[in-house]
Amino acid sequence: MTGAGSLSGAGPLLAGRGHTARIFAELRGVGVPVIHFGVGTTAILPDLAGAKSDLQTRHAAAKAAYEAKVAKAKDEYNTITEVIDQQLYGITTTLEILTRAQDELTKAELPR
Repeated sequence: MTGAGSLSGAGPLLAGRGHTARIFAELRGVGVPVIHFGVGTTAILPDLAGAKSDLQTRHAAAKAAYEAKVAKAKDEYNTITEVIDQQLYGITTTLEILTRAQDELTKAELPR
């Protein structure tokens, strides 16, 4: 059993957090890619994410870029939809005017 294995609850996480951060900082200074890997760590994944491995950082950057593209596409979609709605309103209004004019002409041509 390791020293960390003899700790219970959040003990191992708290005991290793500072050491992990120090190791990551030193490795980054050398230019070595850092990946935080763990087996059976589902319960502490949010805490592992706090270590900011290079893989997580790249994933976060890719996710942010993707979300920005999605937001831009939604804005463009909304703009296009608004323009189409305005054009359809204009067409509908024009058709209503033409229909009224045609009705008036039909009434005017009918003998009374």
